[in-house]
Amino acid sequence: MIRFTTITDDAAPAKTPAVKAISNETAPEQQPEPAKTEKRQKRSKPADGGERLL
Repeated sequence: MIRFTTITDDAAPAKTPAVKAISNETAPEQQPEPAKTEKRQKRSKPADGGERLL
């Protein structure tokens, strides 16, 4: 995240990357929720999966 901000700071003339950096900052807040769901799915797969039964 910090590297992205530094890149935007270096690219002062490019205003579009700065906007993307802001969107990236808001995205991580929404990512933790899907990340947790993915982890739950992965955990539920081995629990329900027959790998342990095998």
